[in-house]
Amino acid sequence: MLMKFYSKFQLFIKVLPYIILSILIRELAGRFDLWLFQGFPDLLGILMTGVVLIIGFMLAGVFEDYKEAEQIPGSIAGSFLALRNHGLLVSHLSPEYNPKALNSELKIILQSVQEWLYERLEWKVLIRQIEKLSPALAQLCRSGGDAQVLEGERNNLLKSLTRIKTIKDTEFVAVGYSIMWTLSIAVMIMISLVKTEDRIFAYSCQIVYTFLIFMMIHLIKDMDDPFEYDGKGSADVDIAILEEAKQILSCDPK
Repeated sequence: MLMKFYSKFQLFIKVLPYIILSILIRELAGRFDLWLFQGFPDLLGILMTGVVLIIGFMLAGVFEDYKEAEQIPGSIAGSFLALRNHGLLVSHLSPEYNPKALNSELKIILQSVQEWLYERLEWKVLIRQIEKLSPALAQLCRSGGDAQVLEGERNNLLKSLTRIKTIKDTEFVAVGYSIMWTLSIAVMIMISLVKTEDRIFAYSCQIVYTFLIFMMIHLIKDMDDPFEYDGKGSADVDIAILEEAKQILSCDPK
């Protein structure tokens, strides 16, 4: 129950410390007369616009990769099922061929893919297991399978997994994150140090700014690696299709 609640509101929970910090800064500024501005200066508006532009640039960059990432689990599942169906087809054309061995290997490898996604298995181990699929594919080819089609599906599987690894290991414009964080925090502090006659308006501005800006920053960070699956990400790609494919592979081929 607690994890389900956290998964729904984790972005708000991540942003909450920044909101509290901005309120504390304003309270301290009021108590010790540490105001930096009397009213909102034009400079602050320019800096806020700069923050929005940088966030827009970062969001546009990670969004393209995120849309691609959403399709990868389906491609992986499709490769496993295509190999399975090829074996079933050959078993119908050549009754002496038994596809159970191929199905068993595919199920083991798919389980390894899931373990790797949850960071319980090393990349090198996963690749070695995919290489061990060769004997089962060779047996299928000797029974009438199409070697070009089979190798093509395995290569598609490797390409999809390699793309996931690239997304996990790389960060979109690292310097962009540094600028985005630095400028956002600086503007948050500056807004907190603006003295206005209307306290409700001042608190409303800084809370809304802090919530929206830092929520977008954390969302961008989560979208930059949508294959975390450690319970901390808010934009993880759904990989339920892999479990469904594994259940299909678990069925006895007829």
